[in-house]
Amino acid sequence: MKFEKEVGFVGIGKMGYPMAAQLASSGVSLTVFDMDLDRTIKFVGECNAKSAASLSELAEAVDVVITMLPDGEIVKQAVLGAGKTDCLLDGLIPGKILIDSSTSSPLQTQFLAKKLKKLKINMLDAPVAGGVVFASNGSLDITVGGAEDIIEFCMPIFDIIGKSVIHCGDIGSGHAMKILNNFINANSLISFIEALTIGKRIGLDLDQMINSMKLATTGRNNPLEKKVISQILSRKFNSGMAMELLSKDIRILSEVADHLGCTAPLISQCNNLWDIAKTEIGNLEDQTNIAKYWEEKNSAKLEL
Repeated sequence: MKFEKEVGFVGIGKMGYPMAAQLASSGVSLTVFDMDLDRTIKFVGECNAKSAASLSELAEAVDVVITMLPDGEIVKQAVLGAGKTDCLLDGLIPGKILIDSSTSSPLQTQFLAKKLKKLKINMLDAPVAGGVVFASNGSLDITVGGAEDIIEFCMPIFDIIGKSVIHCGDIGSGHAMKILNNFINANSLISFIEALTIGKRIGLDLDQMINSMKLATTGRNNPLEKKVISQILSRKFNSGMAMELLSKDIRILSEVADHLGCTAPLISQCNNLWDIAKTEIGNLEDQTNIAKYWEEKNSAKLEL
């Protein structure tokens, strides 16, 4: 079903560009804004879309605003502004909808939604998973938090950019589920890497270890199949997500756990390990490069 309302997209970066392109190619009337003017010009030239000169201009022109920005602090600034800074709130009026598809802290999301609710502006958190390849073909996984009627209204948008949409609960729950999933993936990935490097030092055959791990783990195992085998053993190191982004998600979860007073030693340790490895390897390097940290420390290269 075609979405008949006007949509604005803020942040046409690595993930935002293909997501916005999917909307435009599906016939959605789209207006974009990005701080990178050259990127904006390129997008408008390639896709059937308009551009806005400011955040407030974009918000005035559309019914639904989607943000796809690096983190929750930047989302907060884009929405609320800082002093005289241009912001979305200058153009948002009662009844309009803000969808944050960034990976933000659920605590920040709840804070922002509360402020918008007082102004009768609706908000959903709808972070995505799957990376650039899945963004480019409209098959992302989306975890959504917010009111059911607003989600239902926005379903034509979600159906264009994603293959699965899970309503996780109230506002903030989509972001909460995303960082929980990313923690599980991050922790599983380094568990496999640590086990494999130690196994090599013991003298085990790498190929046989992989075959054994495939049988030992129940169900499909994303970190083993899509990261260890596909990206690390092949030495491609191109999963599509930077070290700093995954590390940021684990840090957010650690902060949320602390805020709630939860016992979370695994999250804390995982957060520390990713932070150390990221510093040594490089923020912008692909997440699968974390294998090099263990390879160096354990003197065992993971290559078939």
